[in-house]
Amino acid sequence: MGVEDEVRARLCRRCDFYKEGETLECAAFKVAKRLVEQGKVSLDEL
Repeated sequence: MGVEDEVRARLCRRCDFYKEGETLECAAFKVAKRLVEQGKVSLDEL
């Protein structure tokens, strides 16, 4: 599983607006993904 899939699994699925299979990315997703990629936040911290 890539970073994008892990962030979606841990963050997006908790959101009331998320629909399974949706490919749109909200601002929270983009920020979380970037922070994980830069190593400032771990996936466990999400």
